[in-house]
Amino acid sequence: DLHSFPTRRSSDLFRILSSFLTGLMLLLVSAANATTYYSFGNNDPGVLANWWTGVAGTGTHPGNFTGADVFTIQSGNTYTTTGTWTISGSVTVNSGGTLVIAATNTVTIPTLTSNGTVTNNGTITVSTSLTGTGTFTNAVTGTFNYPTSNTVGVTTFTTTAAGNTVNYSNAGAQTVKAQAYSNLTLSGSGSKTTTTVTVNGILNLAGTATVSVVPTYGASSTLEYSGSGAQTTGTEFPASFTGTGGVIS
Repeated sequence: DLHSFPTRRSSDLFRILSSFLTGLMLLLVSAANATTYYSFGNNDPGVLANWWTGVAGTGTHPGNFTGADVFTIQSGNTYTTTGTWTISGSVTVNSGGTLVIAATNTVTIPTLTSNGTVTNNGTITVSTSLTGTGTFTNAVTGTFNYPTSNTVGVTTFTTTAAGNTVNYSNAGAQTVKAQAYSNLTLSGSGSKTTTTVTVNGILNLAGTATVSVVPTYGASSTLEYSGSGAQTTGTEFPASFTGTGGVIS
């Protein structure tokens, strides 16, 4: 019926707009209901009872780690994981505060702001952003996964300890922070900007990721291909690869 077409189209537009507004309202309500919780003493961040609404170890504890809450590690406090810790909100490490991810522990934090000290000995995935005026150190046994298009923005990002791995795993274009790495994995997909990047250990090309320019390879470096399908050499392969680790696939 030609006469009903405008009505159907208006109804569809109204439904789409209504769904969008409902989602926006839920997002705003979630943000408005976010609570900031504070550390106190030296504890395990994965225990709900180790976080308080008051800065002096007073007030109430969070009921879970699945909301949009903010968890703040205060100056003078060191929080060290003892197991898996997954949150849906964000973590801020204040100047003078310390977060340590212990070896074999797995941590997932969407947004991590380090204005103090963060040391990763286990596996951490930061899915939205890593920023702050402090430090983030990926220690010898550490693996850092970064599946986001946001550039690493923390002031000091230390990734040179022999054996540590940094994985830029965004499903799309991504900028690799310009510095030296031990093991560097480029995964997901899209072109990874590798200007002024040095790899002293293994450069692993996984998924369908590619590089924008050839990195600088250290004397003991290895070039590894572990893509999700057939791979051919590209920009990452210099005219002469002299790394003693060779090329493996």
